[in-house]
Amino acid sequence: MNEELTQIANRLTLKNISLPVKLSTPVNPILFKIYNDCFESRETRKDLLLPNFSETDTVAIFSDYGGEIGNSKYLTYTFTFVNYDLLGLFGSEISKIRKKYRLNDPYKEVSFKDLRYGPINRALDDYLSLIDFAVHGLVFTVIVDRSITSLLGDNSVETQKKAAEELEANGFGHWKPKSAEKLQRIIMTIAYLTRLLVPSGKKIFWMTDEDSIVANSKLLNSTGRIFNNAIHQFDDVSYDLVGYATPFEKGKDPLFLDLLSISDLVAGSIEHYFTRKTVLDNLTIKDGANKILMWHAHQGFGLKKLSLVITSENEGLLGRFVDFKLVEPPDNPEYINIYF
Repeated sequence: MNEELTQIANRLTLKNISLPVKLSTPVNPILFKIYNDCFESRETRKDLLLPNFSETDTVAIFSDYGGEIGNSKYLTYTFTFVNYDLLGLFGSEISKIRKKYRLNDPYKEVSFKDLRYGPINRALDDYLSLIDFAVHGLVFTVIVDRSITSLLGDNSVETQKKAAEELEANGFGHWKPKSAEKLQRIIMTIAYLTRLLVPSGKKIFWMTDEDSIVANSKLLNSTGRIFNNAIHQFDDVSYDLVGYATPFEKGKDPLFLDLLSISDLVAGSIEHYFTRKTVLDNLTIKDGANKILMWHAHQGFGLKKLSLVITSENEGLLGRFVDFKLVEPPDNPEYINIYF
């Protein structure tokens, strides 16, 4: 890599990481403790790569989730934090990829469930390479063992019920206990990462995939208000929430959907891998998912990637980072091995 690109890459990488992340209240969530322990351990080893958002005006967040159907053994929650101000190259190049592989006629969203669809399968290499080079941000995935009932307190259904009751008591509408649990896992994770990554005064936009936490307009509104409250629970920072949304109508704004696809592909592929690693003697991963996992095994020019698994051990919760490793060298090691 030439000196100019190295300088750019260094500017895009966060140098002064402020840990631990704490709320303004004396009681901090269990998830915050898990995240703080894991992030601090990695930072102590000088092995924590995060994006630097100090020079951006707006940070966009795209989240998607996996593992809630079928024989899944894990739930995955993937959050892609993006420097919105540096999306010009991605926007122009993704349009070319869509045209090249005929993804607009008819319009097709790049998604994990459609990886076997010919045009998406053929476009995947170009799509992943473009993300690595043209998107500045972080892809963070939380992998949770489905045997864990709650991450909000005691590992019990009663804790889920209490979370739902508290939401309703505070004017956020009626929630099913499982949906309340999911909502809090998502909101707490975004709040933690926002405080860790985003300097005070920045604008924040969040797009979440359509599911139970935004099943109708009332829940979407409640989720947005809860999100706004969560990112303002820190004494020393303030953010300008400019919007929150579910995916726009297909084809109307492909830029946002193509960014949301990052979280969709990663959440689906990691759940696919972890479930098969758990229940099958011979680990077989479908081709598209394997490509995404190989892509996840290296850091991009501007895009950083982290995954963290939470399991239940000795009646307690344990979190640890998961590092995917390439078994065989990549075809283009000069490009793929970009570390700073």
